[in-house]
Amino acid sequence: MPRTLPKPLEAIKTNEFDVLICDLNIDRKADGFEVMHAMRQANPDAVVVILTAYPALDTALEGIRIEIDDYVVKPADIGSMIRTIERKLSARRAKRL
Repeated sequence: MPRTLPKPLEAIKTNEFDVLICDLNIDRKADGFEVMHAMRQANPDAVVVILTAYPALDTALEGIRIEIDDYVVKPADIGSMIRTIERKLSARRAKRL
């Protein structure tokens, strides 16, 4: 089965994004980190959120290492996630001024 990661990785390289909400496990365990790392490289000010149904200490630590903004466990509290994203975006905009 072909990997689905090339499409999001190409999109990240060719577009500018403010927010990335990425599942931790896309095609294989923890491959969402590849997408998140690419986002950090291409759009360092983007808000990056991990979404996972399989939380674990090692993935939380990896998220801290690549400076994610939030680690959300499914089922997600959408309202809380939106508030976090809004707060992070607002802080980044204020920092640019």
